[in-house]
Amino acid sequence: MLKVNLDNSWPLLNRSINEIHHLFRTRQLSPSDLFEACRQRIRDTKMLNSFITCTDDLGLDQSSKSNERYLQGKPFGLLDGIPISIKDNFNTKNIRTTCASKMLENYHPPFNATVVEKLFDSGVTLMGKTNMDEFAMGSACSESYFGSAYHPWNSKTITESKPVDDKNCWFITGGSSGGSAVSVATGTCFAALSSDTGGSTRNPASRLGIVGFKPSYGLISRFGLIPLTHSLDVPGIMARNVNDVRLVFTCLHGHDPRDSTTVAVEIEDCEHLDLNNLTIGIPVEYDVENLSPTISKAWKDAEHMLRDAGLRIERISLPHTGYSLACYSILNSSEVASNFACYDGIEYGYRTSKMDLNLEDLYITTREEALNDIVKSRIIAGNYFLLNQNYQKFFEKSLRIRRLITEDFVRAFQTVDFILTPVCITHTMNYQEWNQMDQTEEAIREDYCTQPANMAGLPAISLPFKLDSDNHHLPIGLQIIGRRFNDYQLLKFSEKFQQLAQFPHLIFE
Repeated sequence: MLKVNLDNSWPLLNRSINEIHHLFRTRQLSPSDLFEACRQRIRDTKMLNSFITCTDDLGLDQSSKSNERYLQGKPFGLLDGIPISIKDNFNTKNIRTTCASKMLENYHPPFNATVVEKLFDSGVTLMGKTNMDEFAMGSACSESYFGSAYHPWNSKTITESKPVDDKNCWFITGGSSGGSAVSVATGTCFAALSSDTGGSTRNPASRLGIVGFKPSYGLISRFGLIPLTHSLDVPGIMARNVNDVRLVFTCLHGHDPRDSTTVAVEIEDCEHLDLNNLTIGIPVEYDVENLSPTISKAWKDAEHMLRDAGLRIERISLPHTGYSLACYSILNSSEVASNFACYDGIEYGYRTSKMDLNLEDLYITTREEALNDIVKSRIIAGNYFLLNQNYQKFFEKSLRIRRLITEDFVRAFQTVDFILTPVCITHTMNYQEWNQMDQTEEAIREDYCTQPANMAGLPAISLPFKLDSDNHHLPIGLQIIGRRFNDYQLLKFSEKFQQLAQFPHLIFE
């Protein structure tokens, strides 16, 4: 029997899920050996702080059972034995789920999220729960109670195995799903679950040179995803290539009676896409004044690449984009204020140890001790917007603007098939530069290009495109937006884009 070489694991860990499945089926590799290789990668990249909780015992058990299924010739499918990671805001039964917050530091859910259950039923091997901005509020993965996550590319201490000494020289990962992105980019897993409220999957995927997919709202169950905002949250998928994303998406989508927002709609896989019959829209409103020059250039280069490949390019207008960020901020804060009322120190979660407090002071002290400034500021803002005298002026008006934003996309898709935009506004910064900024403001500002797709419920994907020659040769990703429920068509076109871009996958080894 042939065996793959595990002494140098990176060529193995950089393969696609299809290739790994073939190695399993031909017994050149066992799921247990792959699990051990990924677990060693977690140890080797510990300084990047991508995991909050590692699930060694569960992963070992899952990979051992997968071994038996392959030996019997009865694997569950292509995902059987594949190592994955899960963002730490998805409930995992009896496995700590913290949302990177002191508030839930010791929370062990009694049930699995639907997406977690589906992955387990497909035979995956769980490597662990990944780091994130606290309660998914942030755009750098710098706001975790368990410490920041760090970018694996081109940092001064990247070759050192010792703990990071000068953390300022490391680059931000993007957020809020920074830990999930790092886990994929460093080969500790082959795919990761993330969440996306206004760009939290696409932003870190863009910064780390991997694929980050936000499906259409309603196609994947949110049951068991600890909510930030019910009307915007979508489970996301990260992987190193589009086909791996598609395999995970196929496993996860479908109506869930436990989530009333999922829709019973039939979506068809897309086997063929004729590039010569496609029109790509370039929205003029996304070319904002503060867009990084290198990101702007990458966007134009991608336009030329697609035109040279035979696609039609059309300038389009999404006229209400200029109002979308303010609208998103109001809706986000309002839903946060409502959803976070449960974190009161009474029913579950952290409770202050201070004694002799009345009920109101117990609420205040518990929240003051257990929530960071970004979370608290959104709760305060949301409660202001929801005051009786402000409700119509802010919340209801934002809902009307959201409808106009959605209608902009509907009109645009009457003439174009997909929309190409930037993902991030700014270049990838190191922590010294990032810490000089107002993180509360920046967390919202960075969502400018990504949150409109959440507002309209559309599928959107971040694809690695090129390296930033002006910024330490860090990755730049671009976003493609598709029609609602045309997720498979978007993924098929993304495969074509990926082939054309030929992005150099120089991931951390």
